[in-house]
Amino acid sequence: MALAVFTLVFTVLHVVVLATDSYAGVGFFGSLVPMGSTYRPVPVTLGVIGLYAGLLAGLTASLAGRFIGRIWWPIHKISAISLVLVWGHGFLAGSDSPVMAIFYVGTAALVLGVGISRYVAQTPSDLVDDLSSAADALGEHRAPVGYFAGQGGPRP
Repeated sequence: MALAVFTLVFTVLHVVVLATDSYAGVGFFGSLVPMGSTYRPVPVTLGVIGLYAGLLAGLTASLAGRFIGRIWWPIHKISAISLVLVWGHGFLAGSDSPVMAIFYVGTAALVLGVGISRYVAQTPSDLVDDLSSAADALGEHRAPVGYFAGQGGPRP
């Protein structure tokens, strides 16, 4: 929650500073409406759409547990889209120096690496499924439900 508030506060600060900066020429219209900026309209638009996607993802995060997963989860996946849009905004609009370009490429590689490791990681239920499959392959059979514990079946 603290990270979400921190991000929201600094995003609002970022928008207000750029909107009031006469040199940048973005203005409030350009910082809130896609393709409304005269300064680098495509990168700024990526940021605007990323902002709206991030707000939607944040709203759905605050509603987690109040809606069933099949409704909540697909909407909350927008957070990944927001991340890509905001990264593109920063890279295209904010990497004027080679050092910043290296920083953006490095953070993209780090996030991609963490995402891939999360995707390929095995969960405890995956391990149980693997053990069950191995037991079935070896011909070991499990007792049917209700077979033991005084439910009428013979004990081993």
